[in-house]
Amino acid sequence: MQLATDLCSFAPTAVPRALPKGLLGVPEPFDPLFDGDPPEPLPRYAGTAAPMQQRAYRRDVLKPRKKRKVVPLAFAFVGMAMACGNPKAEVRTIDDVVLVQLKTAAQLPSFAAQGPLARAVEPVAELSSDESPPLWRVPLPKGADVDAAARALALDPAVARAEPVFVYPRLKTPNDTDFSQQWGLAKINAPKAWDRTTGDRKTVVAIVDDGIDLQHTDLTPNLWTNPDESDNGKDNDGDGIAGDLHGANFVDGVAEGDPQSATTGSERWHGSHVAGIIGAASNNGKGVAGVNWQVQLMAVRAIGTQGGRSDDLARAIDYASSHGARVINASWGGGGTSATIVDAIARAEKRGALFIAAAGNDGDSAPGFPANVKGDGVISVGATTQTDALADFSNAGALVAAPGVGILSTTSPGRYESYDGTSMATPFVSGLAALLWSAHPEATAANVKEAIVQSAKKVSGVSAGRIDAAAALTALDGLVKSPTDAALTVSRDAVELTSTPDGSARAQVVSVRAEGGLGVPVQAKASAAWLHLPRPSGTTPMRLTIDADAAGLAVGDHAGTVTITPAGGGKALKVSVTLHVTQKARIVASGAACAFEGDTLHVTVGTVCVLDASALPPGDSEWLLDGIHLATGPKLVGVFSHLGPVALSFGGRAVDVTVDPSR
Repeated sequence: MQLATDLCSFAPTAVPRALPKGLLGVPEPFDPLFDGDPPEPLPRYAGTAAPMQQRAYRRDVLKPRKKRKVVPLAFAFVGMAMACGNPKAEVRTIDDVVLVQLKTAAQLPSFAAQGPLARAVEPVAELSSDESPPLWRVPLPKGADVDAAARALALDPAVARAEPVFVYPRLKTPNDTDFSQQWGLAKINAPKAWDRTTGDRKTVVAIVDDGIDLQHTDLTPNLWTNPDESDNGKDNDGDGIAGDLHGANFVDGVAEGDPQSATTGSERWHGSHVAGIIGAASNNGKGVAGVNWQVQLMAVRAIGTQGGRSDDLARAIDYASSHGARVINASWGGGGTSATIVDAIARAEKRGALFIAAAGNDGDSAPGFPANVKGDGVISVGATTQTDALADFSNAGALVAAPGVGILSTTSPGRYESYDGTSMATPFVSGLAALLWSAHPEATAANVKEAIVQSAKKVSGVSAGRIDAAAALTALDGLVKSPTDAALTVSRDAVELTSTPDGSARAQVVSVRAEGGLGVPVQAKASAAWLHLPRPSGTTPMRLTIDADAAGLAVGDHAGTVTITPAGGGKALKVSVTLHVTQKARIVASGAACAFEGDTLHVTVGTVCVLDASALPPGDSEWLLDGIHLATGPKLVGVFSHLGPVALSFGGRAVDVTVDPSR
């Protein structure tokens, strides 16, 4: 699936043009959510009205940056997706990393960095979904020229695309409006809609934001609970994140199971405010009401005090859609059209989720990124006032609008406050989508989007109009057809497990979804006694965990099959499983200049080496460098940058490493 936006890219065979030292944009006012001094101004896009173009940047309108060193790399650039649109825009990027999308089944090439990196081993993080080619976060030496590095990286034949990491802010305009009323719920006709449905706990809405106050009494009853995870400090569901009971935290490249928002500072309120609009517990005699009285709020933290990085946000979107979210709320945006985020939105659409994005608060004539992404599963949202006028701060041209001025909702810790912004309008639409699914769980994402658009009340400056919950329910009644046998799809049809004869294999996860994002009950069955399915039944979209117990099995390869069948009949899917039983559990090394000689790993300095500990018993998955955390998970991909011995360990097991000079 290919989504479009106002995105400039070089053709794969084109001769690269010089990239700018700074990109284009309109400065955003100081954001009180950020601590300390104001961050660099962020860009805004002209929106989706402009045709896709291929053009060079004009240096006469660029804001200069300090000159930075160019990193000499052993390979270079073919097609970087670049920001374009508003010629006044400026783009904020991270200055020590580049995202590299490889071609299918390609290996990450080695490169020689100039000067030492921060550590003797600099990990290269894999960010890709299991439904896309490998995506890597490649570290750069401090002070490197990110544009030049991306241009160089993409010339390698194995590389499909390279781009900087863009940074996006939350989209809001705090004010001091009286907290006393929730006028927005009446404006969208929610009370009439509640006569039919007040929501359903089966519907999951992901809030990709700066976290949620997990202790707020008006939010805790509606928090999402991961059905495959336990509160035992381990990664029970095989997603690489331990303890992700209510969501996950991806800020600054981590992957942790605590999406709790900050409880102090001006950045503490945003995600909690959004969550309360969607689904504050209602009819409980306290606080505020949400658009849904019952719903599951998945907290996915990907925005820190200085904004959200495109790589972290893409991982958050993938997490949400692969863990069953039918709605993803994105109350953030800005400059720098990230192809990495566009790809994540496309994967979410394939999984049947709606991506609902804030249009932006710059008063521009069209939505900013990612609200300007053109996809069947994307809804852009502008903000309206009590008189149904487009708010003066709201970008125009969004698909729909919702109340976004003086919106009272939950904040952290345990508070209620009133704010303005397209950030506040967006969760009204997300909440409505969830409310519609509660009435018609058999509806497709396309049905829900069409009902929202078709029933909107015309307002100036918005494509369809301001949302109406009761009218949308009526519209959906006429759109939903009797369910048919929906075709099932799995994220991969083959799984490999490794174990010793007396051990258990590390679990692998397969995502199962139905065509159109339908919720279809499915049942999985294993063909062999050594194959285990901890949760063999569920409703799509679902995650199916597969593990194995090798006790009593001979050394060698053992084949099995997992069959997934939709309830009520229909075509079944099969996932082949291979269990490699090895006499001794070993860490396996691969790479152009990376191999074990006896028990010692020899690596050529400056090259990429892959260490895979999947054959070791499940348990601790932490890689340590000199006793300090380096990476999590059985696989370590890293650049070994210092000559001599390296003190590396995995799960308490020392790995003897010698870094040799280049030959």
